[in-house]
Amino acid sequence: MDAVSQGKLFGVFHMVIEGKLANYFLDPKRGTNRGAGVLALIFCAPLLVTIALAIRLGSGSPAFMTKTRQTSTSGAYKALRFRTGKDGGPDGLSQFLCYSRLELLPQLVNVARGDISIASVLD
Repeated sequence: MDAVSQGKLFGVFHMVIEGKLANYFLDPKRGTNRGAGVLALIFCAPLLVTIALAIRLGSGSPAFMTKTRQTSTSGAYKALRFRTGKDGGPDGLSQFLCYSRLELLPQLVNVARGDISIASVLD
């Protein structure tokens, strides 16, 4: 038997295809989600900076908070959120952020990292 018939000629390729790297890089859903997350972050960057500065100047505390969340597939991740009134942020702004759901906008970072899907940001 030669190396080609045994499948050893492309051994590195088979390890990549059969291993976890294949799930990470070759999954079209994951690639689409990460791409959408990066594009959304680029598009929403001015809004993110403006809200973060308003929270920081209004309360003097950090603009972002993290919360550990569990996923069914990849384990735990730290979900980013804007700090709102219930978390020590400024009151008028935090009510607006909660009502408009803009407090969840920093979770686009989690989407770009591949922690969550773009659809689960609105949970």
